[in-house]
Amino acid sequence: MEEIVFVFAFVAVIIGVMETNELLKRLIGAEPTEGNGELAAANVLAEYFKSAQLACRVDCWDDRRANVAVHVETGG
Repeated sequence: MEEIVFVFAFVAVIIGVMETNELLKRLIGAEPTEGNGELAAANVLAEYFKSAQLACRVDCWDDRRANVAVHVETGG
């Protein structure tokens, strides 16, 4: 849960509260529960990050479990 809070705090700073609320609504609509799995929510996040021109991938290890990895370039 700590990771999720961190991600939303980071996203809110980067994109603003209104857009964060819309993303949150889409994630809730994906119903990422133990029964449904994480894949739908991972796809929502990947679509969002790709629309922001961020390189990302969805790593799946079965039909319900997934992580999203995003590559953020740093200066320097």
